[in-house]
Amino acid sequence: MKNLTFILLLSLLPQAGLWAQCQDTVKLYLNYTYDGPDIVVDIQVENFQEILGFQFGLNYDNEVIKYESVSSPISSFDESALSVIEQGNIKFLWLSPSSTIGESLPDFSTLIQLRFSALQASSTSYLEISETNLPVEFINEAAFELCVKGSSTTLVTSSGKIFGKVTHDLNKNCDPELLDPILNKWVIELSSSTKTYYRAINEDGEYSFGLPAGEYTIRLIPKNELWKVCFDEFDIILTEESEVLQNFSAHAAVDCPLIKTDISTPFLRRCFDNTYTLFYENQGTIVAENAYIEVDLDDDFDFISTDFTNYTITGQQLRFELGNLAVNESGYIKIVLNLNCATTILGQTHCVTATAFPNEPCIVPPTWSGSELSITSECDELNDRVIFTILNTGTGAMKEAKRYIVTEDDVMRPPTNIQLDILQAETLELPADGTSYRVITSQDTDYPLGKLATLAIEGCGDDGSGQFSTGFVTQFEEDDRDLFIDTDCQESIGSFDPNDIIGMPKGYGTKQYIEKEVNVEYLIRFQNTGSDTAFTVRIKNYIPESLDLATIQMGAASHEYTYQFNQDRELIITFDDILLVDSTENEAASHGFVKYKILPSSTLIEEDRIENQAKIYFDYNEPITTNEVFHTIGRDFILESIDWMGEKINVTFYPNPTDQELKIDTGDFDFEKIQYTIKNQIGQNQLSGIISDKNANIPCGELPPGIYIMNIRFDQKTQAVLKFIKM
Repeated sequence: MKNLTFILLLSLLPQAGLWAQCQDTVKLYLNYTYDGPDIVVDIQVENFQEILGFQFGLNYDNEVIKYESVSSPISSFDESALSVIEQGNIKFLWLSPSSTIGESLPDFSTLIQLRFSALQASSTSYLEISETNLPVEFINEAAFELCVKGSSTTLVTSSGKIFGKVTHDLNKNCDPELLDPILNKWVIELSSSTKTYYRAINEDGEYSFGLPAGEYTIRLIPKNELWKVCFDEFDIILTEESEVLQNFSAHAAVDCPLIKTDISTPFLRRCFDNTYTLFYENQGTIVAENAYIEVDLDDDFDFISTDFTNYTITGQQLRFELGNLAVNESGYIKIVLNLNCATTILGQTHCVTATAFPNEPCIVPPTWSGSELSITSECDELNDRVIFTILNTGTGAMKEAKRYIVTEDDVMRPPTNIQLDILQAETLELPADGTSYRVITSQDTDYPLGKLATLAIEGCGDDGSGQFSTGFVTQFEEDDRDLFIDTDCQESIGSFDPNDIIGMPKGYGTKQYIEKEVNVEYLIRFQNTGSDTAFTVRIKNYIPESLDLATIQMGAASHEYTYQFNQDRELIITFDDILLVDSTENEAASHGFVKYKILPSSTLIEEDRIENQAKIYFDYNEPITTNEVFHTIGRDFILESIDWMGEKINVTFYPNPTDQELKIDTGDFDFEKIQYTIKNQIGQNQLSGIISDKNANIPCGELPPGIYIMNIRFDQKTQAVLKFIKM
């Protein structure tokens, strides 16, 4: 009845009073303290004079704290004056028992006191009074609706605190000085005997941990190998309600610029404009002079516009002139591209690559040969062929032979050795039959940048019915392990789930195999499908132990954001004041995304699985839980590996991977019988048999998906070991 009463009260107020200019503004402040295990939140007021009634809401994170009780100095205010909503909102509604006499409180006194219990230790959360979930209204005796100013505050769920600042030690003497610039977006790691916690350094170069009493070791994780932290770690003893200040400083181990790039878009639609966000940041130790970024576009893209003024375009390449980029300096560039209708089909893959300059390696192993392999491709439809060229563009000959492989859709050709002199090339010609091809080759030993070169081509020719294969390009990583280059490849889509998480590369086969050295890119997409503008979007993404949180690199996003780590491994990404319109108002503008890269944990072994999932919050509503993505760790899973223990025979087994059988091509080799034994990864026998017919093959259809080792003996003489994948 109180809600109805309050509405009626407002409707009966004199219109001149209700709609007249606001009188003295009522200001609401949030403060919190600890009382034993309880978190005590005081909502304090200013200009609370002769108030007849009010309604407003308090937003909080119900996964971090839990409401327990309420009290107020206003005698007529009790539990019935509030309602607690499950998704983290408390609604207050109070009316004076007298219709003519209001309540007054001294400035900065407590209007309402709330008690919460903590559900998560060492978590950074929030409290906010706003109009998001309930109109904020205060009425005084004169029948005026007053202006109200809400507030918000960060809440840390523990009584002990470790905090500090991170600065750039310009003099390299490890003696911090007042004018040393700050370093931000680094990661702090703090560990006890049972847990490890992480915090991100904010824009002001500051960090803070709220923690239970105990003994901890804290360290600053260098952003990359160009930096050296003055003192690697500190041991800290934290007592209840104590505050420990621990600052860090870092200086250049090597004087070198290093510009990180990251480019992405939430999705690709044919015949529509697609907005890409390019993020850049100088993570090096000195100014990047005359810096610029080249963005290479897929041939099916038409450039529409950019919000960056100093650019040029030549063919399918954009060049953005950044000038001198200071240490820590970063920025965003929006690029609008139209995906051509006439030259593309649904599901086709399209790539955009951003490369920052200067990008010469600053740490070069003295044992590196100087060789550098690059790959180019050509679709020669006139002669029905696909041409790949592997060229040594470096300054020296390869000192060791390396292997390259060719994939045809999801089938691997046997590996081939390659060892090239300066400017020597290896040319591969393949049929242009609509197959998706990729070439992958290792760089020479001690190559200072990314350890492989790879390139894919899709849609060259057709299969005879006018079709070509799709969906195979994104199962492998691109040639962008280095910070200064980022390639975003996506398949064009029709309908889709607007709130999801995507892991890239997709991975190989049904188990989605990746190697431990592969950077996994997670793209989290969201859309406001509600009926009103979203003011805040918050993403919670628990980073599993199978990922190395110390290697995380936050990347491009549709809107500006901040991020932090909660508890031990929960990544919180916040888009404040995003003003994301609803999809009925403007469908194109109702979408958003954020992307980050991270390495698998070094402790993983083959067949270990990485799973990831996120929760998306629009304002303070119930979260939307995304799909779960996964990868499986494998090693050399993309190589057909035959090790000969005796005389090498010209015999091949294919396809690898296989879903039904391994075909045998013995060529001119004559044999009486082949004996084989198939074992799983832990050495258990799975299948064995004998083949005496040259037209027979090895059946694998009953094997569970996974990686297998097959021992082979030819006529009881020559023996070989084959590694293959069962899909």
